[in-house]
Amino acid sequence: MSVRYSTLFDYNIGYLYNVKKVIGKIEKDPQVLMAEGYFLKPSIRWEQRIDNGYPNVFYDEAYKEYRCYYTCFIKDQASTEFRLDQRINLEYPLHRYPPRTAGILLTTSKDGIHWIRPSLGICEYEGSRDNNILLTNVHGASVFRDEHETDPARRYKMAMRHDAHKKVAVSFSTDGIHWCDPIDLPNYNAPGDTHNFAFWDDAIDRYVLITRLWAQGVIRVVARSESEDFINWSPPVEIYRGDGFDDQLYSMPVFKLRDVYYGLGSVYHGGDRASKDFDCVDCELLYSLDGLNWERAVRGEPFIPRGMGRYGEGVPDCGCIYASIPVEQNGRYIFYYFGSNGQHTNFRESSLMHASINPDKLAGYAAKSPEGGYLGTCQVKITGDRLVVAADISDSGSLRAAVCRPGSLHSPIKPIDGYQFENSIVEEHTDGEYHISFKTGKLSQLPEEPLIVVFHLDKTVLYGYDGDIEPIRRKK
Repeated sequence: MSVRYSTLFDYNIGYLYNVKKVIGKIEKDPQVLMAEGYFLKPSIRWEQRIDNGYPNVFYDEAYKEYRCYYTCFIKDQASTEFRLDQRINLEYPLHRYPPRTAGILLTTSKDGIHWIRPSLGICEYEGSRDNNILLTNVHGASVFRDEHETDPARRYKMAMRHDAHKKVAVSFSTDGIHWCDPIDLPNYNAPGDTHNFAFWDDAIDRYVLITRLWAQGVIRVVARSESEDFINWSPPVEIYRGDGFDDQLYSMPVFKLRDVYYGLGSVYHGGDRASKDFDCVDCELLYSLDGLNWERAVRGEPFIPRGMGRYGEGVPDCGCIYASIPVEQNGRYIFYYFGSNGQHTNFRESSLMHASINPDKLAGYAAKSPEGGYLGTCQVKITGDRLVVAADISDSGSLRAAVCRPGSLHSPIKPIDGYQFENSIVEEHTDGEYHISFKTGKLSQLPEEPLIVVFHLDKTVLYGYDGDIEPIRRKK
């Protein structure tokens, strides 16, 4: 990961002309890794509706396997009453049946592609313990292996909604399989009807819980709590809300990359019934420098796009997407997610799927129109000859660079002689990483004064810059 100064952050930019922020090119794999089980042959009778799934995927070095902890309704009469072919023209009759029962389940994989449901022998279901159920009467759980924990009995941690008590709760485990009974949080009772995502934050030496509150009882908002012991938590504080009924954040798992927090916001469209996205869920990328103040990377643009289609058309992820934080494999981020083939509150079946992206290319800038655009760094000090950018250049596109002296807000850019766009040389060194030099001089020969490097983007996305270049920050 060589890019240090991401163009996603405004403080790394000093010049914009005819450009816009865009999401990086994520590569979706159409393969279904694990399909919802009830209608498989043989039937997995306790997997009656995965629904959102709220996946938590990580590679467990201790057991040399990938683990996916997920939420599933193990009793849902509305789902089992109708065959798949009967569902297409029906409305999911949730409130005409007994309450559903949810549980936390585990699926594992040795390679991240082939997943199995291990027989855990923990929870009894229809007279048998031959299933992969970990806990029942809970949902919306997050699970992680806590490497900083000194007590082996608490090595694995879980935060969840304890449905039996209608409270947020936690649980502990030595191996990630055998869990203690849920411990209700003693300090407050957040609704928690979401993916209750917990993690250890080295920046503050505390645990953080991302959960849900309801604004005026009708709008979902993202909330945050902190804890030193994973049992006693601070009151939940709202940290992000969308824009009305059509733009509600249903859940937001969080991960960190180079001290920046990123959120995978599942955005629920629950307002305009005439919209083609009504009752569907998109996955968008958010970011924060402190974990408290959040922004959308590109508002309204999915990070993991839904498939094109409607329920019954054979597209496994055309309705809703709920993602796990990434797993790193061979320098790429793998995002596992549960994709649903129908609307959120209607009949749908969910499948475990995955997509991948270069972590240096989560979001960047591209030209707004065919004539291209310009993006400049903030004021920088150039200390050597190495200048590197992370970019995607299309086959018919180009990237050029010029070194300029800073001007006024309204003045045109003025490249230094010998360092104009036409003199730049752009060479690809690795996948999507380009080194920039100039025909007529070395960067180290430039005057020792504040400068900016301006890039011309033609069918190109620019994600960041690095090298012998140091941004000049304003003093606080």
